[in-house]
Amino acid sequence: MANVLTTNPIILDTAGATSLIARPLRIRTIVWYGATTAAHTIRIHDASGGNIIFGANARVADETIVVTLDGIRVTGLYLTTLDSGTVLVYLR
Repeated sequence: MANVLTTNPIILDTAGATSLIARPLRIRTIVWYGATTAAHTIRIHDASGGNIIFGANARVADETIVVTLDGIRVTGLYLTTLDSGTVLVYLR
């Protein structure tokens, strides 16, 4: 599967060094699920400043991690690291 950037939630499964979305967003919730191995990593950055919006390491295989950001404003997204699994980014 490839990243799906036109839905809510945004579905991410492929990391890269370029911006996925280069427009302002308000993020409500991020869900990372399906990490295949403990210690796999995810990092999502703000597209303009490079600040980490969400970062985590799986503690066990197939763990689901949910973080509520309550409408945080970002200027866009890039997914720099996703060792395994799928990410859902719910917008406000």
